[in-house]
Amino acid sequence: MSLNYTENRIKEALRIHNGNVTEAKKQLFAWFYEDHKLLMDITRPHLQGITAYAVQRVLNRMNKSDDEILEEEAQNAAYSSSKKGDVGKDILRGFISPDAPQFGQESIAVPLRKKAASQKHIDTMQLLAAASKKKLGDIE
Repeated sequence: MSLNYTENRIKEALRIHNGNVTEAKKQLFAWFYEDHKLLMDITRPHLQGITAYAVQRVLNRMNKSDDEILEEEAQNAAYSSSKKGDVGKDILRGFISPDAPQFGQESIAVPLRKKAASQKHIDTMQLLAAASKKKLGDIE
C-alpha cells in the first residue's frame, strides 16, 4: 500500500462528489468498511496515540470500582449538560443586549458574560469605600 493509492482514492472521492469535501469524507468512510488497506493507510500515523489512549482508559477503569465509574460518568454528563445550558443563555443574551457585538467585530466588543469579582477585588473596593468615607468625615 502506498501513499499514491491513498491519494488516488481521496482524489476519486472528491471527483465523484464534484469537490464537495463533506461528501468526499462520507464516501471515504463508506469505503473504509470494504477497503481495510485504505483505512490502515489513513490511520497509520495516528495508531500509536489511539492505542495508548485505549490502553490507558481500560487501565484506569480497571483500577476503579463500579461505583466510582458510575459517579464519574454522572459527573461528566452533568458537566456537559450544564455547559450546553450556558451556551443557549449566552446566545440569547447576545440578541437582547444593547452592547451585542456586530458580526466581524467580536474581538473588540464588550464581553457579554459577567465575570465574578475576586475576593482581592472586593477587599480593595471596600478599602477604597472606607477611605472615601473617612475623607468625607474629615472634611465635615
